[in-house]
Amino acid sequence: MRDPGATPSEVADAILTPIEEQLQGLGGVRELSSTASQGVGTVRAELQSSANITEVKDDIEAEVSRITTFPSAAEQPRVTEVEPTELAVEFAIYGDIPRQTLKALAQKMRDDLTAKDGISQVQISGVPTDQIEIAISRETLLAYGIGFTELADRIRAANLDLSGGSIDTGRTSFQVRTLGDADSADDYADTVLFAGENGAQVRLSDIAQLSETLAEGSIRAMVARQPAVFVRVNRAGGEQVLKLTESAIAYLEDEFVAELPDTVTAEVWRNSGEQLQGRIDLLMKNGAIGAVLILIVLMLFLDLRIAAWVSVGVVVAFLGAFAPMLVFGTTINQLSLFGFILALGIVVDDAIVVGENIYSELEKGVGNARDAAERGIMRVWTPILFSVTTTILAFVPLLFIPGSSGSFIGPVAAVVIYVLFLSLVESFFVLPHHLSHVTLTAPRRWSPRRATEIARGVVDRRLKRFMDGPLRKIVRGSVAHPIFVFVASVAIAVMTAGLIAGGVVRFTFFPAIEGNFVTAELTFPEGTSEEETLLRTLQLTQAARATADGFGNADLLQATSVQIGFAGSEGGGGGSGVQTGNVARVSARLLDAGQREITAGQFTEEWRQAVGEVAGARTLSFSSSLVGVGAAIRLEVSAEDADARGAVVGRIREALATRDGVQDIRDSSAGSAQEIAITLTDAAASYGIDLQTVANEVRGAFYGVTVDQIARNQEEVDVRLRLSGAQRDSISDLTRLRIATPSGLVPLTTLANLQFQPVPVSIERIGGRTVITLTADVNSAVTTGGAETQYILNEIVPQLSTDYPDVEVSVGGEQEESQRFTSALALNFVLVIFAIYAVLSLAFQSYLRPLVVLLTVPFGMVGAVLGHAALGLDLTLLSMFGVVGLSGVLMNGALLMVDFMREVEQDGAHPLDAVEEAALQRFRAIILTTLTTFLGITPLILETSVQAQFLIPTAVAPGFGVLFASLLQMVLVPAYSSIFARLFLLDSDGRARSGATGRTHEAG
Repeated sequence: MRDPGATPSEVADAILTPIEEQLQGLGGVRELSSTASQGVGTVRAELQSSANITEVKDDIEAEVSRITTFPSAAEQPRVTEVEPTELAVEFAIYGDIPRQTLKALAQKMRDDLTAKDGISQVQISGVPTDQIEIAISRETLLAYGIGFTELADRIRAANLDLSGGSIDTGRTSFQVRTLGDADSADDYADTVLFAGENGAQVRLSDIAQLSETLAEGSIRAMVARQPAVFVRVNRAGGEQVLKLTESAIAYLEDEFVAELPDTVTAEVWRNSGEQLQGRIDLLMKNGAIGAVLILIVLMLFLDLRIAAWVSVGVVVAFLGAFAPMLVFGTTINQLSLFGFILALGIVVDDAIVVGENIYSELEKGVGNARDAAERGIMRVWTPILFSVTTTILAFVPLLFIPGSSGSFIGPVAAVVIYVLFLSLVESFFVLPHHLSHVTLTAPRRWSPRRATEIARGVVDRRLKRFMDGPLRKIVRGSVAHPIFVFVASVAIAVMTAGLIAGGVVRFTFFPAIEGNFVTAELTFPEGTSEEETLLRTLQLTQAARATADGFGNADLLQATSVQIGFAGSEGGGGGSGVQTGNVARVSARLLDAGQREITAGQFTEEWRQAVGEVAGARTLSFSSSLVGVGAAIRLEVSAEDADARGAVVGRIREALATRDGVQDIRDSSAGSAQEIAITLTDAAASYGIDLQTVANEVRGAFYGVTVDQIARNQEEVDVRLRLSGAQRDSISDLTRLRIATPSGLVPLTTLANLQFQPVPVSIERIGGRTVITLTADVNSAVTTGGAETQYILNEIVPQLSTDYPDVEVSVGGEQEESQRFTSALALNFVLVIFAIYAVLSLAFQSYLRPLVVLLTVPFGMVGAVLGHAALGLDLTLLSMFGVVGLSGVLMNGALLMVDFMREVEQDGAHPLDAVEEAALQRFRAIILTTLTTFLGITPLILETSVQAQFLIPTAVAPGFGVLFASLLQMVLVPAYSSIFARLFLLDSDGRARSGATGRTHEAG
């Protein structure tokens, strides 16, 4: 909400406080935060994940409309839904020409692009909105004896568009409208202000200078040290990024560039489509390699035809997943593509189990191929159904994570669920039909089976030799000594936990995702001019070039841009909101990640060193990650006492400054600026003047009176009346101002006292409390944001709470997101574990046997941690994807093994013998699923390209986890089953109890 000319304190008291009080406790709102700046107040309502956005927005509008205490000069409040936009492509138009000309070119590009099919959202940034300025001198006002308020009223009265109702003649109805609305400086120029009895007229152009100009706002963009404007094309609805970028770039190259003057350059500045295509190619390449490796492994263990049909079934499941993606609105992007790679190592399991079991039936030689296929699927369909169900349930919690991390991981989980479901359908209804035509006859002379049969025979013989020898002894030992196996496994898990506790493997919530831009943000003291900010900022562009040269790659740094007063491509259109000339951003565009060996993080560190200290800069920070959920360290210090807030922030800054790896420490304490406070003198009353009149005249002279607002070129253009520029740029201009009174124009100094005093530049509030936000980044090679945040909370805050009882320190940014994610995930997974337990209880018709399956899952984390430790990687949010996928694989193997144990028991075998036989029978399927899971994602683990590095931890978790856990599973599941049998199925002499074998319901 705008209140032109109001100080931050006035905005906070008159606008923010009433809105916060009115919205407090509103249903669906999680947290209220607000910011008061010069002339503008913004209140942000963060909604609960379960809230209906439309309903809450309507409720907010209704509540705000009930407020009647807003200042009379304030504009109407606007309630808007902040929808995150997804950049498709951004263009930079720059050259040594006036900014108005650059803006006209950008507007033409915007209009041309939105006229094309498939492009609906285009924004312009880097330049203020248009403005019609009416400048008048003090002498003219004095000559006509008129003040700003009266003059503005005269202009308004002569320029309006007003409906006068309608006239119904009985036959025809006529609408009546008064037409006089102007929409350009020329239209306003002819406005008649005064008329004499002799017919003489004084028009606005006779006493004032009218001009079409840009609004006075500290918005400026430069590329290659030349004025620039950015045009951003966003993806909206179901639009495809690749199609958007292709269409927009084709327009740029084929149409727009040809019409540009020689002094203007237009080029692609950011291209999400290029990055997306690069990662698509990367994932497709690694997926194809993984699929080939899986096929090779299958051929070594199974008949070539069975291996081929299993592989074809996986491809069909993947292709079929596009149908539910289309139905449920899951777009094809880097995250959903990664879901396919993650699924590659999981969905092969059920197809392998079906194929391997049908192959086992064929090897027995009982009946024809059709009978073997029928027996094979009927034997395993129940455990496969339940195993896939439990795996899907394991991914379900990821669909309901709140916050930005939830929107990040949701598409991955959705794709895996789609593929799993379709794989189940294919394995049950399609694969058995194909395998019913396979017979184990000798291969023909030129059949490729000849080569594979030789290799498969060697592998098969050695596998059987291993199963009958060492593996049988290992399983038998586990059955005989289950407590030893369990204790040893727990000891391994405890030692692995020590790797995390000891910092060998650290947890970083959100990984740095490689992008092509490195940005530096600077804040100078309040009052720093736009020109001074620009001058000091240019040294960063020089340092960026020196950094690129230091790496010995002339093409590493593609271009640099400077943006002052706006958020660049990350923000909205230029001109909206409040802009300050003391804030700047420098962006260094690097060579595409797929074509360079230097990471953006390495460039950032070297650039930071090259820049050093920037003279006069209050804060300086660097960032390079493509996506983030907030600063690594973010602490919100709140208290009513401003001195206490400042003291606490200072002590926390000092503590962070002593920590290794903590860098770019900054806070939101904006300091204060000087203001001239105006109060009425006793003489004002004798002139019949109140404070409101004085305030309106002073505002009209210096800020301007908004005569009208017109919609033009997708902007709201202010028509502003004020003093000419030369008469409003000094304090003496204020003292010479005259105020219109009933007695004529009287000097301001006669009516009011002028006094200098400090005022805050901005006020930030969260939950109704004024806060200062302290943020810092970390060098991930040295420490993590979580470790440093815990240090402050555990070591520094307790003493601060003693010294300043009123002060509260809370966590925000990445750490708050991590806490929300962790708590939501923990709650969801507790519910899912109960659901999985219920499914397994139904499958086993037992309350205790499901524990045999569930208790193997935690040990998968052991392998994941060991894999991260071996490769020197941190655990991240993406690692959790791999752990969830790993849990599904482990539950599948354990469930099938336990199901086979029950079947052997029901055939009359001794319970302990059944454990041993079931483990051996399922070993080939387990080793197959282990190898296919590992090899399916091994290419991604071994990927060396820069842009793939953030994905590697996600592949390491299931890859190394399944290798370790599957080996452990061969001893742990038999040990658990042995304990279960000894407790519930055997008597004290080790003999099976009555009813413990055969097809009877278990006591457990």
